[in-house]
Amino acid sequence: MSLCHTKFISALVPCVFLVTILVAGPGRADVHAGVEAYKKGDYKTALREFVDLAERGDPRAQYNLAVMYLKGRGVEKNLARAFDLQQRAAKGGLAAAQHGLAIMYYRGEGAEQDYKKAAEWFRRAADRGFPTSQLNLGVMYFSGQGVKRDDAEVVKWITMAAAKGLPEALFRLGRMYEEGAIFTQSTQDAIYWYEKSSERGHADGETQVKRLKALLVARRATKDAGKKDTAAMEPDAKNSDAPAMSTKQPVLPVPPEVSAAPVDAPPEPKVVKPVPEMSPPPESQSVSKPEIRIWRAQLASFRTLREAKRAWSKLKQAFSEEFRNLESDIVRVDLGPERGVYHRLRAAPLTSRDAAFAFCNRLKSKSAKQGCIPLSPSR
Repeated sequence: MSLCHTKFISALVPCVFLVTILVAGPGRADVHAGVEAYKKGDYKTALREFVDLAERGDPRAQYNLAVMYLKGRGVEKNLARAFDLQQRAAKGGLAAAQHGLAIMYYRGEGAEQDYKKAAEWFRRAADRGFPTSQLNLGVMYFSGQGVKRDDAEVVKWITMAAAKGLPEALFRLGRMYEEGAIFTQSTQDAIYWYEKSSERGHADGETQVKRLKALLVARRATKDAGKKDTAAMEPDAKNSDAPAMSTKQPVLPVPPEVSAAPVDAPPEPKVVKPVPEMSPPPESQSVSKPEIRIWRAQLASFRTLREAKRAWSKLKQAFSEEFRNLESDIVRVDLGPERGVYHRLRAAPLTSRDAAFAFCNRLKSKSAKQGCIPLSPSR
């Protein structure tokens, strides 16, 4: 069963590959033989290869055996047994199993539903560079499930997943910019991220690009005709393709879903690669006046001013070269009675958009866990 249509910021929550990734590690001939047998549909042989190694504590064999119990391949479907094996593999350090265990806690499969534990295991896999866990952790910070709602954490984890090229994360950034969710609404930036998702194979990316480019053409035509800009922004009730440009609070997500499509590639990278550089979105051609080039980079959010100042001191020590000639720019933001007050720590001034993106890329190349969001002058 594949359930992929889940809303988050009026977009689709990505399909999460949970129990379908069979892992064959180097030097594990029996595990590899089991994987090959599984792929051929020879579940009896696969089961025989996995069982002994799983009992001896091999995380890969434990994970693969959990796959079989979750899907009922070669054995009777048993969620409790699958959960036990998944948990043992996760504690053994396998990122794919940590991600899978988080999904089981989130959905209440094989154990009582527990969002807090789900977030904890997503974080473990996310810290090891597992992109879908990074994206799902961002979703949970957005919805406040198992963790407190935190916009900075939402952006941090989703951009980290996007930097690794995860199509769903790239698409999510496009939707966030289009709807003005957390980010300042920008159709041009939305097009940029939709295009990136399309390049990575997202099925809806190109559709959204064409729709928004057509919208921009319509706006320019309306403006040239002397009509008000607001008229161009008004969706046509008869046109189902007309985008909703609302900046109201987005719809909260519901649980991430599981795809049943098998994936043969090992899910856990053997070497943690540097975070790929992210190019800035192209300049909007519709802006005629020169831009004031005072850019900033948001680094983190804190509850108190003291915590923000302390973090700035630590960052300057850890990245002395990158923070040379930069000053702290701390902004107090009141998010209302439910979410409270935050202090956003930002670095400034950065002379241009390219300088802002280059600064964040340098930080992330040294520490993949360090959040860094380029901020335009309007923000």
